[in-house]
Amino acid sequence: MTDETVLNALRACLTWEEVAAYLDLDIDAARARAEALLQSRVPARSGEVVVPEVSTRIVRDAWGIPHVLAESELDAYVGLGFAMGQDRLWQLDALRRAATGTLAEILGPALLESDRLMRTLNLRRVAEQSEATLPDDVREQLEAFCGGINLARALAEREGLPFEFAFLEYSPEPWTPLDSLVVMRAFWWQLTGRFPVICLPEFVRRILGDTPLLPAFMQPEGDEATIWPRGVPYPHLPRWDGGRLEGPKPTDSGTVGSNNWVVGPSRSATGAPMLCSDPHVPFMLPSVWYEARLQGGDLDAVGAFYAGVPGILFGRNRSVAWGLTNNISSLRDLYLEATDNTDPQRYRRGAEWKGFTVRTETIAVRGAEPVTLEVREADHGPVVSEFLPDFARVGETVSLRWVGHEPTRELEALFAFARAGSVPAFREALRLWSCPTFNFLMADTAGEIGYQLTGKIPLRRIAERGYRPGDDPAHVWEDYVPFEALPAVGEPPEGWLASANNPVVTDAWPYPLSGTWPSDYRMQRLIQYLNRAGALTPEDMAAGQSDAYCIRAAQWTEPAVRALREAGVDSPLLDELLAWDSIYTVDSRPACVFEVFFVEWSRRVLHQRFPAAMLTHLFPNAAGLVEQLLIADTVGWFPSAKERRRALAEAWEAALDCLQTRMGADETDWRWGSIHALQLRHPLARTPVLTDLLNRGPFPHPGTWNSVNNSLYDPGRLFEAISGVSYRLFANLAGETRSINASGQSGHPGSPHYVDQVPLWQQGEYHPLNLDPDPKGDTWTLRPD
Repeated sequence: MTDETVLNALRACLTWEEVAAYLDLDIDAARARAEALLQSRVPARSGEVVVPEVSTRIVRDAWGIPHVLAESELDAYVGLGFAMGQDRLWQLDALRRAATGTLAEILGPALLESDRLMRTLNLRRVAEQSEATLPDDVREQLEAFCGGINLARALAEREGLPFEFAFLEYSPEPWTPLDSLVVMRAFWWQLTGRFPVICLPEFVRRILGDTPLLPAFMQPEGDEATIWPRGVPYPHLPRWDGGRLEGPKPTDSGTVGSNNWVVGPSRSATGAPMLCSDPHVPFMLPSVWYEARLQGGDLDAVGAFYAGVPGILFGRNRSVAWGLTNNISSLRDLYLEATDNTDPQRYRRGAEWKGFTVRTETIAVRGAEPVTLEVREADHGPVVSEFLPDFARVGETVSLRWVGHEPTRELEALFAFARAGSVPAFREALRLWSCPTFNFLMADTAGEIGYQLTGKIPLRRIAERGYRPGDDPAHVWEDYVPFEALPAVGEPPEGWLASANNPVVTDAWPYPLSGTWPSDYRMQRLIQYLNRAGALTPEDMAAGQSDAYCIRAAQWTEPAVRALREAGVDSPLLDELLAWDSIYTVDSRPACVFEVFFVEWSRRVLHQRFPAAMLTHLFPNAAGLVEQLLIADTVGWFPSAKERRRALAEAWEAALDCLQTRMGADETDWRWGSIHALQLRHPLARTPVLTDLLNRGPFPHPGTWNSVNNSLYDPGRLFEAISGVSYRLFANLAGETRSINASGQSGHPGSPHYVDQVPLWQQGEYHPLNLDPDPKGDTWTLRPD
């Protein structure tokens, strides 16, 4: 039986019974044959390739992580590309297609909307502009990396492409420097785009009007804890005299976040700095993070790369360790364009009419006719009206301006990180960084630690949370906050620094940072944790990354119970909530009860004022209002006190119904991990057979939205963990580095390293990720003739 016969069965059949019949086997044999196909597509664990002028060994450790040992820095990047190409070739192609709007060509109409957006954003054009400005040394390093990927690609084409290519019946194009740049730019869009953050304030204002209801809704869910250390005065800088957002700010509790913290020698039991960093992004299979160690010439560094990009985002070298969180300063604006009623291809600028730049894109769609897309661009940027949330599509013409549409130099910075010899040198490399805005923490072997906000933050003359008038020149960006005016901290008095997507500084900072932050509950917890008496050990740092204590629950459980009792609810579960320690372990029943009730209460609060189409976007951005309404309704959100009490009682009953539906009528069987679990999903898993073959899970997952061990869920998907701690790094500058990925190193479903790190990740444990002088493991050799 040939591989093609098995592939045809998997393409044609929905169930194992159908596959077995197609192959004339029993079900167990059919499954075994399909799994053997997956395993046959995993690259050999060792071998040798002749490459002119390249001398590199790639040693994979027990977790499949490559240690690239090379004669030169350029050879090291060839080895990195080769290893990444072996492990993630289909993921690389999928990321490239996602960034350039060509996914529908291989995956069909379901990906057409994504392609339409990416064609409109036209990230390829800005990647081309950035590529044209690369310094020669950076271009050489990038080309070396691409050459390594293409070595792996050529080898795979001879010995068998990954399963996904065979299943979809196509081969990947060569990887180019432009591909790395456009994949990186698409990741920046994921971190900074988020149209609802701008649309929501606009349409909330339209619905609630200029009434007390508007500031009540806009109140944040905790925004007092800043990254800037308490008691440290702000520097004397010229004060920007332009617009500042006054009053309550909406939160930005999107699907991304992160934590990082660093302790200096005075707070470290090792006598040297220690750093932790954990990015929170949507869970994917394979993970977007690729771990590797690079040694060649003066380069010796290890850490996590974003797949397709040859720069370490979280990691260390011999002298410096670093990590980052998303800063969430506003890097984009939406402009309401005044168009000509007689000619929709014109828009107004003052007293004149200008013509939109129009281009036509043709999108290939697997199994369907090509789709033609007409893209209009104003001087601010592309028209994006059709990609706004459903509630915001009201027939208006809206254009986008985004910092990421400008040529930037992040790749230069990434290469410089790996070579930085001190915190000051690392900070200097951050001058090159434009997008996104990140909170970087750094530590070095000399004992110095530091914080630096980096990125280009626009300066606007007029502050505005919603749409801006496109034809008003007062709403054009004037400049960017100078690098010297971005908050930077050296030696903090408390001996530590931390960030958790919370505000960097107060509004008293001389320049506006224009942020909409998520709640500061994670930062509050880090403050509690790091201010404990005594020096912190490596074990303390690791325990902090796994901390599932939730300050929201600790603060709001008692008011919720009191409100429910006032509403006439009488249940032993209320007493259990009061006795709860507010820790979201996978075995916790109170965690289930509190979280599901909070969701149901949020729905009833929002239903009072907003149409159903907005609710998904409003949750959890209305959490500040939802919390306050547990205590009292001082603004008349509900028609009466009686209606508020009725809504509370209904939310409680709905929560119990949900829990009973999901876990049964026996309350002793209710566990947080039973409804809050990680399901790792492969992009091709669209039939029961492929789901069984390619997906992994569910894996019970501790934590919640506001715990340091962070995991976001979508209530519409029954509390499945969809985003959260995707990677953890712990670096001890006096000892070992440890890390863990929320899946595994390999993108091949037949590989033992596909999801082998998940059990450690669930338990808050790590694998070593060291600058090992003599690593052991399976070895590939790239050598000259």
